[in-house]
Amino acid sequence: MCPDKIVPSGAPSDRVVSELAAYFSRNGYVRRQNAGRLSREGYLGYKKGDEVRLTAQSPEELARIRALLERAGFRPGKPFVKGASTASRFTVGRR
Repeated sequence: MCPDKIVPSGAPSDRVVSELAAYFSRNGYVRRQNAGRLSREGYLGYKKGDEVRLTAQSPEELARIRALLERAGFRPGKPFVKGASTASRFTVGRR
């Protein structure tokens, strides 16, 4: 097991889980790793993995999503703009 792989200590509250689930249901998605590119370039050339992405409709909503992710034991990645929305990404099992 890699040292950066973690399991959050204690389960997040039902409220945190249900709010994150609502954001995901509204317009979240999973960005899958490109297996073909990984096999061609190898891990050192292509380090992107699977990510869960939750899309916010305002800066306030983005702050709320990021706070919920942290309370659930995740470290959100750098947000990015996609169309008129801003997405927050995180990798499950990584801190």
